[in-house]
Amino acid sequence: MECGVFCFQLQKISHSTLHTPLSTLPQSLSPSVPAMKAPILDWKKQKIIIAILSIGCSRRTAARYVGCTPASIQATAKVDEKFREQLCQAEKNAEIEFTKCVHNAALQERYWKAATWMLERLNPEDFGKKQVDTLPPAEIAKIITRLAEIIVEEVKNPAVRKKILARVEEMMRNYTAEKKSASDE
Repeated sequence: MECGVFCFQLQKISHSTLHTPLSTLPQSLSPSVPAMKAPILDWKKQKIIIAILSIGCSRRTAARYVGCTPASIQATAKVDEKFREQLCQAEKNAEIEFTKCVHNAALQERYWKAATWMLERLNPEDFGKKQVDTLPPAEIAKIITRLAEIIVEEVKNPAVRKKILARVEEMMRNYTAEKKSASDE
């Protein structure tokens, strides 16, 4: 069902937005200024990516569609400020539109599941489905903080204590980087 909706939406985009004559493109979608470092993705692929993101698809889906990787999209956004702004705007607009749709459905009693879904997403700590053997990030932070306090109290050798705390800190940095990387994809 989702693929059908996606394909239908993409057909609407491809028939209108993606096949627009180049001379009629808005200035914001035209190629980057020559003085700027050339983007990794050409402006045609950038335009397609923005169109796909604007209907709510992920960067991964957009990348597959144009034949690149999400990393290429990120790298292009790093060197092309206009593209970066368009990416953010397209993603925000899609999120807002979908949230409005769910909100409007949730206002009707017969669509109570929409309200439940919205609560789970907006406040997962209180309303999200919990797995038995998982901890929320705030609890993990408390445990790690207490562990560091115990290390300081119990390990008398300053060099050993410093080495242990450095490893715990490195572990937390790696964990945070992995979580951020997973959420970016």
